[in-house]
Amino acid sequence: MKTRNGISVEGLDCLVKTVYDGIGNVDPILVTKLLHNLTPRQHDILFLHFGLGDRNRRDLGTVAKMLGLTPRKTVDSYASIIRKLRHPTRVQEIIKGRKED
Repeated sequence: MKTRNGISVEGLDCLVKTVYDGIGNVDPILVTKLLHNLTPRQHDILFLHFGLGDRNRRDLGTVAKMLGLTPRKTVDSYASIIRKLRHPTRVQEIIKGRKED
């Protein structure tokens, strides 16, 4: 299993494509740094949904069951995570980090 700092490379690539599609080349290492801004619950939802820890992607209904949450709460949290990661300040961090290379 290919990992980068304990995170599945395949899952991370899928996350980058989902969140930052259209920005251009995004360094996955910069994205992993942004993940530290998430709450523990948001972190768990993202890791389970995209299979970042074990390469097993799960739908949000399954994630809800695993975490003991309602499906609605899980979907709402997921939407909040995506909004947080797409926030203009976070996107600027991605673009700035790309220019520094």
